[in-house]
Amino acid sequence: MFHAGSLSHPFHVLKDSFLKSNTNIIIYSQACGSKQCIRNIIDLQKKWDIFLSADISLIDSFLIPEYTSTSFPFASNEMVVAYTKKSKYNDEINSRNWINILQKNNVKLAFSDPASDPCGVRAIGVLKLSESFYKKPDLLEKIRFRDNNVIIRPKEVDIITLLELGEVDYTIIYKSVAVQHKLKYLTLPDSINLSNQQLQNWYQSHYIYYDITKNKKVYEPVNFIKYGYCVNKNSEDKNSVKEFLEFLKSSTSKKILLNCGHKIIYE
Repeated sequence: MFHAGSLSHPFHVLKDSFLKSNTNIIIYSQACGSKQCIRNIIDLQKKWDIFLSADISLIDSFLIPEYTSTSFPFASNEMVVAYTKKSKYNDEINSRNWINILQKNNVKLAFSDPASDPCGVRAIGVLKLSESFYKKPDLLEKIRFRDNNVIIRPKEVDIITLLELGEVDYTIIYKSVAVQHKLKYLTLPDSINLSNQQLQNWYQSHYIYYDITKNKKVYEPVNFIKYGYCVNKNSEDKNSVKEFLEFLKSSTSKKILLNCGHKIIYE
C-alpha cells in the first residue's frame, strides 16, 4: 500500500488492529506525499494494491482508467496554524492577529512542497482565501516569498521535527497531524480552513499557483479536503484487498480515524 504522509499514524493503528484478526495477511506500506505516491505508481512502476490519497482528485486525474477503475472518498480534514511553546509570539497569537504574526521578519514558517504533497497546496490555499476573507490583498505573496523565512519540505510530517527543534515557528497543516503530535494549534474559520464541503463553490472561486519545475507553473482552484482510496485493477491478491477495505469501512476504523483528528465522509 501507498498512503499519504498525513495518514501515517492512523494507518499504523489501522494496520495493527486489522492484522490482529487477519494473521494470514502481511501488509507492506510506504508513506509519502500523495503526488509522490502517484509518481511511484506511474513513473517508477512500483507494485501496489491499495493507494490512500490525501486528495481524491489525484486518483481521478492520473490513475483512472489505466491503473484503477474508480475512487472512493473516506475522510476529510481541516487546516490549522500549528506551533509549539518554542515558537515566537506563541503566547500572543490568536484568531485576530495570526496573519500579522506570520508576516513578521523574525518568524519562520514551514509548509510541505505543493509539487509533491496536497497539504502544501492547501497551505497556500488557506493564505489565498485569507486575502479575501480578511480583505488583505497580496497576503499570500507577502508571506510566501519572504527571504529565508519560509521553509519547504517534501511532506507535512517532515515539518514536525523542525517545529519540535524550534527551527521554525509555525506551519499551516492538517488538524489531524497537529492532534497526533500534540502540537499547539489555532483553529481557523470554515471559510478558509477547507473543511466545509458546503463552501466548495467559495473555495473553488480562488486560484493558486506553484512551481513543479524551474520553468513550469501549475494553476489550480482551491478545494475542500477530500481523502480517497483506490485499488489496483491488476492486483494479484484481491481477497486480501477486499478484507482490508471491508475493515476500512468498519465502525472500528471510523473510530480510529476520528480519534486521530480526521472527519468521516464515506459516500
